[in-house]
Amino acid sequence: MWKSVQAALELDEPFDVGIPIELTDELEPARARELLATTRAEPGWCALLVDAGANHLLGELAGAERVRAALADYERASPVIARASAEPIEQALTRLGEVTGMDPLAVLHRLEGDTLGAIEGDDVEFDADMLLPEASPRDAYAAFVAARAEARAARVGFVGLVLEQATPPRTYDVTTALTELAVGRARVVRLATTPARAMLYLGFGGWNSCPGSSQQARIWEHWAIALGAEPVVLGEATLDAIVARPISTRAQLVDIAREVVEYDPDSVIEGYLPMLAMLYRNANLRFWWD
Repeated sequence: MWKSVQAALELDEPFDVGIPIELTDELEPARARELLATTRAEPGWCALLVDAGANHLLGELAGAERVRAALADYERASPVIARASAEPIEQALTRLGEVTGMDPLAVLHRLEGDTLGAIEGDDVEFDADMLLPEASPRDAYAAFVAARAEARAARVGFVGLVLEQATPPRTYDVTTALTELAVGRARVVRLATTPARAMLYLGFGGWNSCPGSSQQARIWEHWAIALGAEPVVLGEATLDAIVARPISTRAQLVDIAREVVEYDPDSVIEGYLPMLAMLYRNANLRFWWD
């Protein structure tokens, strides 16, 4: 199943960047997620999925000289993480509290993204019926899974196009986060390094406003310490991550949000509150750079 980079990419020259790197052929989503989970548990290895739409990354991987240049850039890069202003983030949370009459962190995870955007845009009258039921992260996820199963059962025999929910459910730990990864056919890549430094070898970033691979490595090293976070799915213009210690306090939420705004400016296209809701009490994160 596992192939060397040279064999998998049919390279004419030997490929050596100082660490073992192996990958699979494209796998179906369920099998890719399963192999990702088992490989992450193997000592000395990290694993990521490269979505079929991001196969250009594997072309980057083939360039040993590029990998060495990325490693050199990383050594020169500042470990200091850039942060945007806290003011608009605090203002958005204050606005949520004023409109709902509640602690903003008590309702942030109980409102749909469209409602949060409307609240931030002064375009909604709040009604308590807008709130999703209060529950622990574990219970909220269980309720979502049960409702999804019921909806799918009701569609048995239906002929026609049925759209699945576009927004991934809020998950509460690494196991549920891996289960809910939004991925199509993908290759699994395993590397004898950390998930953060894997970004250097895979050459992820450097287009539009997406940070280059050396900055990617620095930010994910920082988030690994702060949140137990790691990148797991690389797409054509997206990155999905899992979080072992989801954000649970306002101070941490504001701090990480300041970093996210610098890392992914597109994260606030719909407003600050939807971005904050993605970060808060959630073991799945998604970033995109359109």
